[in-house]
Amino acid sequence: MTQAQQIKEGYPDFCMLDSINEDIFMANLKQRFAADHIYTLIGEQVVSVNPFAKRNLYTPEIMKSYNDKYMYEVPPHIYSLADDTYRQLTTTKENQCVIITGESGAGKTEASKIFLQYIAAACTGRGVGGSKATPISSHSSARAEAEKIMEKLLDSNPVLEAFGNAKTLRNDNSSRFGKFMQIQFDGAAKPLGGMITQYLLEKSRVHSRATGERSFHIFYQLLSQKQEPDLLKRLQLVSDPLQYQYLKLSTCTTVPSIDDAADWKEVNKAMVALGWGEGERFSVWKILSAILHLGNIEFQADDKKSSVDSVVIKNKSEMEKAAAMLEVPTGMLQQALTSRSITSGAGRRQSSIMVLLDKAQAEVTRDALAKHLYNRLFSYVVDRINYVLVAGGGKKDAPPVELTIGVLDIYGFEIFENNSFEQFCINWCNERLQQLFIKLVLKQEQEEYMREGIEWKEIDYFNNAPIIDLIEASPIGLIKMVDEACMVGQSTPDSLLQKLNQNFAKHPNYQSYETTNDKSIGRTHFRINHYAGQVTYDLEHFLYKNRDTLFGDLVASMRASTNKLVKDLFPADPAEATSKKIPLTSASQFKIALQDLINILASCQPHYIRCIKSNDEKRGGYLADERVRHQVRYLNLVETVRVRRAGFCNRQPFVRFLARYKMISDKTWPIWRGSLSDGVKAIAQAVVPSHEFNSEIKLGKTKIFIKSARTLFLFEDHRTKHLPKVAIMIQKVFKGYKTRKWYKAELERLRREKEQLEKTLVLKRAAWKITKAYTMWRYKRHFRNLRKTHGQPPTYGKGTPIPSIWPSHRSLVDDFIVKHHIQHWARVKVKTLNPEGQALVRQKILTSDIFGLGPNKNKAWESRRRFTADYLNVNENPRASQFETAVNILFQKGGDSEILFADNIVKVNPRGKSQARVIIVTNSNVYKYEPKKYTVRKIGIPLQTITGIYLSKVQDTYCVITLKPPERDVVIDVGGWMGSGIERVSELVTVIYQQIERLTGSKIPVHFKDQIEFNNSRDAKNKGLDCVINFAINPKPNERGSFFVKGKGNSCSILYSKDNY
Repeated sequence: MTQAQQIKEGYPDFCMLDSINEDIFMANLKQRFAADHIYTLIGEQVVSVNPFAKRNLYTPEIMKSYNDKYMYEVPPHIYSLADDTYRQLTTTKENQCVIITGESGAGKTEASKIFLQYIAAACTGRGVGGSKATPISSHSSARAEAEKIMEKLLDSNPVLEAFGNAKTLRNDNSSRFGKFMQIQFDGAAKPLGGMITQYLLEKSRVHSRATGERSFHIFYQLLSQKQEPDLLKRLQLVSDPLQYQYLKLSTCTTVPSIDDAADWKEVNKAMVALGWGEGERFSVWKILSAILHLGNIEFQADDKKSSVDSVVIKNKSEMEKAAAMLEVPTGMLQQALTSRSITSGAGRRQSSIMVLLDKAQAEVTRDALAKHLYNRLFSYVVDRINYVLVAGGGKKDAPPVELTIGVLDIYGFEIFENNSFEQFCINWCNERLQQLFIKLVLKQEQEEYMREGIEWKEIDYFNNAPIIDLIEASPIGLIKMVDEACMVGQSTPDSLLQKLNQNFAKHPNYQSYETTNDKSIGRTHFRINHYAGQVTYDLEHFLYKNRDTLFGDLVASMRASTNKLVKDLFPADPAEATSKKIPLTSASQFKIALQDLINILASCQPHYIRCIKSNDEKRGGYLADERVRHQVRYLNLVETVRVRRAGFCNRQPFVRFLARYKMISDKTWPIWRGSLSDGVKAIAQAVVPSHEFNSEIKLGKTKIFIKSARTLFLFEDHRTKHLPKVAIMIQKVFKGYKTRKWYKAELERLRREKEQLEKTLVLKRAAWKITKAYTMWRYKRHFRNLRKTHGQPPTYGKGTPIPSIWPSHRSLVDDFIVKHHIQHWARVKVKTLNPEGQALVRQKILTSDIFGLGPNKNKAWESRRRFTADYLNVNENPRASQFETAVNILFQKGGDSEILFADNIVKVNPRGKSQARVIIVTNSNVYKYEPKKYTVRKIGIPLQTITGIYLSKVQDTYCVITLKPPERDVVIDVGGWMGSGIERVSELVTVIYQQIERLTGSKIPVHFKDQIEFNNSRDAKNKGLDCVINFAINPKPNERGSFFVKGKGNSCSILYSKDNY
């Protein structure tokens, strides 16, 4: 890209900007977005702006263009980051990780998919073949195994999205859980498997969420199966989501951008590919069905127990359906939903009492069971996928995992109208990731500067350590205080808020109504000044969600299930009954998991994709300035540019710089034989003025550092100017080399070819002379032997057999002699005939060509009889004189001069009736006559209007003569006249075929088919009816001949006898 293009379309790397602040950053981002560039770099990081529109950026051709290219050599793309990640894995042999950050709807999930697709192609050699970063692409068996592993990783995406994603107000496909996917490799960077770790599923979404949002996709996909009513019937479900309280409560069941039915098919296909059997999948569907039925359970006051506030289930049918799906005792589930057991004491002193629940408590208990069921089901789904993905299937003899690439797709920073415990944990996680990001970036920069011997300057940046201390410091931190409140049974949101106010009133990042008198903060709310902005949290359900209690009665009822999957979701723990340990709260569990994740990421070489949501309306191609500016602030992108630049906008290894720019200097072009650093210095001195050299260029130990984008463009401009002459010189040298090489090779080839041709010609001439002499000798010997055997040459009259002395085992020469002998015999024999006889022989030969002979015959019978042509002007015809008179009249009026064929036939009329007729074929026309008085029925049919002749392959004698529309096709039986038992259809077809060829010079097609189509009812005014003839054996065996039968509609049949002809 030239400097003019950079100015017009924006800089592809923010580090190229001469100066940096928020306004300059936004101007460049908007400029690139307007030019349809959604990716921009910050050094090796990719900033991705969700355009909410399809972009043609992910084709195999584009993917291949990023293969084995450094990030600064190609336009910004996730592909370039993926290629760099895999290259680092193969060259440094260090674990890699990609951290994808951004708020909900910024495109993190799509970015992770794009990254994985490239890695899958890179490490299998599929789509980006020929790379240095594709070490196994040349081994077909290894590549097939690698492709299989990567396909399983990609197949896990639709399953995880179905169970873990949902439609929110900001995003139609929002991840409601954190996902860290690790691709496992051996020491040669061959993929072995993978592992997925999930964090903090938003399980409360099962029973509560904001209006306009949806529950998890899988519920709607399951109910979309109208084509599979049997499945819904077995699950006791209906396809209408509004029939289920858990789905209708947010008034949103369909999303224009989501096709639930299509996604259901994709999920099932992926589950099958990942090894789920039909029984396993059905067990999952049963649990989903049970959750929906649980949500429909309603409670009402128990009138029989007026002294205590208790409830009974109002609609027991829903409870019975849930119990049936979970395969638990109905009574046990009913009791667990309406009461709870409280155990006191231990050992022999242990006692248990039953406490009845009021309506509110029963509803909370019901919802707790539903969300815990779903949460454990989701964990099972992840574990089941890991079982298939993990390297070697978890076997002891599996190859060791030596390298990994981790992809972190985790919830973005969230600020909703009502922010609860889930948003607190999500934003806490993002605070830790932001802290890690700053530390790792600074660490990378500092290490590179020290490694290259460049002076390091301290950089100011926003440090969010005080916010993290506020949240998780010990002994006084928000998490610690929330956990302590959960241990005290009498704690309430108000009492917790008072403690928070007492401890954090003076903290700069904590606010509440009591500490600030800010009326925008509710009475049971507190506010934290996060790095991404202020977020107000509602404490109303903090304690309940942090305790995350599931009563023992519900657990016991699940363990009583006869369904293996349900029992596995609630495994029995023998130490559980005697343990005095307080169960870990949700916050404590999340803190441990989060710390493990941070430790893993800190041990990897990090790469970053920073995702930005262009607008909240999901409008394609629209960038909302303030909305994006806010994300730029809380993602600390401006500070990231400052850190990354550290005074230099670009750095390149000596070897790459020298290879790219060596044509600029006469000292380095075309071949540089000195050290890399001296070569780089010579190029830089040829471009950068001497008075600017020290300020613009720094040479490290292995890299050159360029201060400003202006200087970098200067190198590119000089390179662009020198490329034409370089290209001309390369072309000249290469063309000269190729031409000389071709000339020498061609000269040698022609010499060898000439020698070979001369040898071949000599051999051919010798072989031809030998063959000719031997053949003539064999000819002479054959005819001498023939004369000895048969005497003088015999006459060639009718019935004279061909004299032969063929040997029983003939050679090729014998076959040649026999062939020519037979041809000679036939030629001499035909020449003895008069012209009429010769014409008849030719006609019979044509018949055999059309109808075939022996095993190659087209009809069930063979035509071996003598052709008479005129079967009416004979003594056997009592009306021969009338026929002769009719023919004379025909010749006088019609101009015809010769009768080629005449006979009695049976014709099928437009109504399907068979009629006796006479057919006369002259040299020009075909005529149909009335057989009694020989009166012509209609004008003649010119032979030129015939388009084809159709016959069957069986014993009948019918044929269909097709004519050019609007003339009617002719269906006739030539051989069925008064049961004559003589087929004459072969003669008629041959005569018509032969005469049309004489008249037009072209041959009409003759078809032999099992079904024949015709139309004998059309005329100039109407199209008539296209009919189809089928052929069948006559069920009356005593009837000889062929019979036409008109069926219903356009179907017709011709019945024939097997004994015909």
